[in-house]
Amino acid sequence: MPRLEFTPWRDEVELIRVRQQLYPANGSKESDERRKACSRISMWKIRGNLPHAVESTACLTDAVLHDDPINSTFAVRAVYSTAFCRFVTGMIDSEQNAKRKKSMYQVGKGIGIPASFIELRHQATHEDLPSLVVLRRAGERALQWLYHNYWKCIDMPELPATFVEGGLETLNESAPKLRDRLREIVRAHLKSCLATRQAQNLDKVTVPSRYAAINTSREIVRLCQGRAEMQKELIAVLLERKMLIPSTKSLGSKMDHVFELWDDLLKRLTVHQRNFLLTLTDEMSILIIQRSLLDVRIDEYREAVAMWLEHIYTDKVWKGARLRGKLDVNTIMHTCMMNPNYWTLPLAVAIIEDPMYPGAKSRYSDIIFKAMKTYNIPYQRDNPETMEALANTQAVTVEDGKVPWVPTPIGCV
Repeated sequence: MPRLEFTPWRDEVELIRVRQQLYPANGSKESDERRKACSRISMWKIRGNLPHAVESTACLTDAVLHDDPINSTFAVRAVYSTAFCRFVTGMIDSEQNAKRKKSMYQVGKGIGIPASFIELRHQATHEDLPSLVVLRRAGERALQWLYHNYWKCIDMPELPATFVEGGLETLNESAPKLRDRLREIVRAHLKSCLATRQAQNLDKVTVPSRYAAINTSREIVRLCQGRAEMQKELIAVLLERKMLIPSTKSLGSKMDHVFELWDDLLKRLTVHQRNFLLTLTDEMSILIIQRSLLDVRIDEYREAVAMWLEHIYTDKVWKGARLRGKLDVNTIMHTCMMNPNYWTLPLAVAIIEDPMYPGAKSRYSDIIFKAMKTYNIPYQRDNPETMEALANTQAVTVEDGKVPWVPTPIGCV
């Protein structure tokens, strides 16, 4: 005798439609119906029998929708942390055996939940809230995990061709080819800009580089179609060596000529790609804070990434793009202070010294200067006021051995 199964949704067509709203093929604001999907799932919750994967997807998506500069950074971190912890805890508890309890790591391994999810859940529950950059990345990974482990496994009913067109399935099938195409477009733009610069040095009449940026951005936008996954592929291509990071970069070398090559294109993409600048700076922040076997002090790649972040946050030519891209200075400052190293602390100093952020200096200077003293990071600027403040700052030390305390992610020695 077949077993009856009661679901809060009317039929599979309704469930598939919600999936399409949660994972839209087009990320533009006009077609973004994720709020409607969250409201519908909230209604399903009242009916009962709602799978935890569906509820977690709605909670995480709602956290992403609340990630807006109008909300305080602490509030956004709290929303992300709550949604992520409920997701991990619920998935683990649903697989626990009442007779024989297992550790969260054992259960997670059995259902494919990464150990990093459990570690981050432990940190958000028992320690300080993780930084916004880390939580954003974790939220994206959690949503992708839910898609591949729940939503993608739903059988596709008979639907109109216009309804199933696009979507994440189509994107995943063609992602490698599209990534290669993006790489070709970006390389062609770089060659065009280099040729223009060489011609200008020879006093030849050339088409300004901003026109090349317009054409390239149009081609990229047409290819990505506002898809969040393709935007990440684009950023991964841009952060490859020989792109935003020149192959000739050496420690201490300037990057002004590199900024001139790429500024027009990046600002155009900020205008036409939703959350492009926010995602780009988040990925750059992760690159300079992640652990590496290489000594960060001799890592010219990280130095270049830190210089890009300083340029984007402090250069006047980026002022309009920063407003349009919804960059919050408190986010990058919190990331630098939570992950102090040879590149993050000087980046924080550069930001608080910039006159465009008058409130940042009074709010963060004491913490940053103490951290620089504690980690013995040299100050490499010519600001007398900052040099005097550093000279009058005492390093934070442990009383017994007088060894600086170095914060590390949970699970690391």
